[in-house]
Amino acid sequence: MRILFLIFLFLQGASVWASKLEAQALRNAIEIRLSSVAKQKIQTIKLPVTRGFDQKDSQLCWVHSFLNAQETLYLIKHPREKMELSRSYFQYQNLKDRMSRLIESEEEFASERGTPLDAFSLAQEHGLLRFEEYSELLSGIDGRYPSIIRLIKRAGSEEEKYRTLEDQLKSLFAPLPNINEGFTHEILKGQKWIAYAPGSKEGWALHPDSDARLGTVAYFMKMSKIIEKIRTSLQKGIPVTYGGNGHSVLIYGAELDSQFRPQKYFIKDSYSPYFYSADPQSLHENLLEVSIPEN
Repeated sequence: MRILFLIFLFLQGASVWASKLEAQALRNAIEIRLSSVAKQKIQTIKLPVTRGFDQKDSQLCWVHSFLNAQETLYLIKHPREKMELSRSYFQYQNLKDRMSRLIESEEEFASERGTPLDAFSLAQEHGLLRFEEYSELLSGIDGRYPSIIRLIKRAGSEEEKYRTLEDQLKSLFAPLPNINEGFTHEILKGQKWIAYAPGSKEGWALHPDSDARLGTVAYFMKMSKIIEKIRTSLQKGIPVTYGGNGHSVLIYGAELDSQFRPQKYFIKDSYSPYFYSADPQSLHENLLEVSIPEN
């Protein structure tokens, strides 16, 4: 038993370090170097951002980038207000959603991972909470996915499977507060999130991220069009979530030259230090997809 327990701890640690290593790998790949900064007149776009939030040992970078975007959009509309959203609420709802999919369709996914489009779907279905209402991420939840899946599979009827899931949620999380539907509606009103991925053939196809929910799609098009999408979105005051190297971050600004070519991107991450600048060429080369809230 002790050997099995040590193996379990090792796998837990491997999962944690994989997330941090992926985040560091992406930062190493895209972070700007002084030698690459263009020495020409530039235009600067910097959208407002909230403080940085640490994803800790979770796999919820996609939740952080999505909520970072929501907070930025809110601050643009309400520059004198403070608004921070609960990441731990999505930790709860993501686990519940993944296990409900297992019960209903045998869709099995033993990780907290996902995409900003998944986060948008969860927000639409379950609403949003402010940070102070449900604040702290719990440690070790990602490592519990396989054991919870086994418990659910061992349960008999669908009703017993759902009861097992509810028991697990109650044992791990604090009770949820009431959802203010008006608050959620105000935040998400008019939003339609679209993922864009590089591809030689333009059109809709399955999302390129293997962590996405089954059936999630993205719009594929040439990289030059995606670069233009990023630029025009930022110019319109719309932040962009960026995915690459197994990690998701927020693009909240850029420096452009006189021909509107990006010379620098401003990044908000979910690991400290939370804010840094990215080299456009490196960011484009490592891009898997970008997701953008559009009306």
